[in-house]
Formats: sequence, C-alpha cells, structure tokens
Amino acid sequence: MLEKRLCEQILEIAMSGGADFAEIYCEYTRNGRISYVNKRVEAISDETVSGVGIRAFRGTSTVYGSTSDLSFGGLVKCARSVAEAMGECKEGAKIILTERIFPTLTPRESYPRARI
Repeated sequence: MLEKRLCEQILEIAMSGGADFAEIYCEYTRNGRISYVNKRVEAISDETVSGVGIRAFRGTSTVYGSTSDLSFGGLVKCARSVAEAMGECKEGAKIILTERIFPTLTPRESYPRARI
C-alpha cells in the first residue's frame, strides 16, 4: 500500500499536465495453484501480480500509464509520462488527501457455508 504523502506527490505530478482529476490504482494479487492428474501432482505454480496505474482526466480526454516499478523513482516516472501525454507541463495544484469513510450502501450478510 502506498503512503498518503507519496500518493499526494504522485497525484500532483500527474495533474501537472493540466488535468482536472487524477487517480492512482494499486494492485497486489498473489495466486497459488496445484494441478493434479490421476491423483498425482502435475504442476505447482505461484504467481504475484503487482503494479500501479495512474490515470488523469481533462474534460473528455483521458491518459493512463502503469508501472510495476513501485520505487519512488518508478512512480514519479510514470506520473510524469501521464502529465506529458496530457499536455503542457506546469506547476500543478497542491494535493492534500483526507480520509472519508462512507457507509455501506449495499449491506451484506454472511451465512455459514453448507457442508457437502
């Protein structure tokens, strides 16, 4: 997970191309799989998908960039490429993120799993 101040910095850079709005999407997914054939292990695999996507909007125009380099330099490079693709780079607005917790609009109930 990215820290709040890092997100603010990356959003400032992404919006420096004149964007009205920008967002960051982070993904970290880990999957494990074991394949059996005739009750014997055929293959074992372990997969990790990790990366960040940065999207900027100006009017009806959208620019998207992504990277699997989660270092500060990698994120800055991605955000700059988004800003440059958006248009003329300039000093962007200061971004200050505040946490807001919204109530659940679709409450969910959990039921015990049936035993088969």
